[in-house]
Amino acid sequence: MSLSKIFTSVTVKRLRCRQQPTVNFN
Repeated sequence: MSLSKIFTSVTVKRLRCRQQPTVNFN
């Protein structure tokens, strides 16, 4: 995997965590 894909995945996870505060560890 390239760094760009990893960065994108991390960003998506952060956005999901913001939308769903109850799911922070997923």
